[in-house]
Amino acid sequence: HTIHPPRQKMTAATTADDQAQSTERNKLAGSGAWATRLFTHEDPQNVHKTLGALCLLSYVFRLAQVGESDMGFATHPEWTVPTLVLHLLLNASSFVFNIPAARIKSGYRIWREYRLHSLVFLSRSLTFIALVYLEQLYQWPPSYRYDLHIVVVLGTMAAADLSSNSQGKYRSGSIREMGVPPVVKYFFSFMQLCATGGCILGIARCSSQFIYVIIIQLNAFLMTLRRKNLASHNFLLFLYGVMLSVGYIVCDMDHRFYGGGPFIWVGSVCLGFS
Repeated sequence: HTIHPPRQKMTAATTADDQAQSTERNKLAGSGAWATRLFTHEDPQNVHKTLGALCLLSYVFRLAQVGESDMGFATHPEWTVPTLVLHLLLNASSFVFNIPAARIKSGYRIWREYRLHSLVFLSRSLTFIALVYLEQLYQWPPSYRYDLHIVVVLGTMAAADLSSNSQGKYRSGSIREMGVPPVVKYFFSFMQLCATGGCILGIARCSSQFIYVIIIQLNAFLMTLRRKNLASHNFLLFLYGVMLSVGYIVCDMDHRFYGGGPFIWVGSVCLGFS
């Protein structure tokens, strides 16, 4: 009988070890499942993943140079065209994936209409960056700028409408049908108005437009994570709100120091006309 307590202790210790090993195995299995769900067979040559990794490096490179150097666009103009091509190719390569045509009720999962809108509005920002680049390269007078900006903005709106119409019964309102409280919808909508106003009344800077590129592409990635159930709805919407806030700060810096006024008036003017 004197040997029973040690045996019981050994059994308890063994059980604890087994539980720890089982927990570790579950963690490893969970990480494997996460990678399996994120990386699918639809991109067998890893083109989209490679472009995504390069775009992440591009984000870091540009964000590290916020300020006078205009995210490096002013100091390293030779990288402007490769940057535009890289980010356009990332969105173009996303069309190899088969995603749902219908939007889910919560609204924060990637669907076909949003993928089209993502490409349309990304192209708008890339076009404005290209115009700034050409203006600086060929010393164009700034007088042409506002007319071209209005043409690009109106063309973008027309392209977005055509994209939505092409989806037939699956067309939806990006913000209006999102599963969030009204105050959050208002915030998201106001940020969109600020972005459009900044495009119309924009200054000869690339930072504001490139921050839109980052938000558009990372938001599509967040929606993909949600579609694959790799993160919660509320957490991803929180991240989207943080991205919009950071984007607003970058645009406000650009307009305050290089455009003659705070960025909020841009959104307020657009809100007054809407």
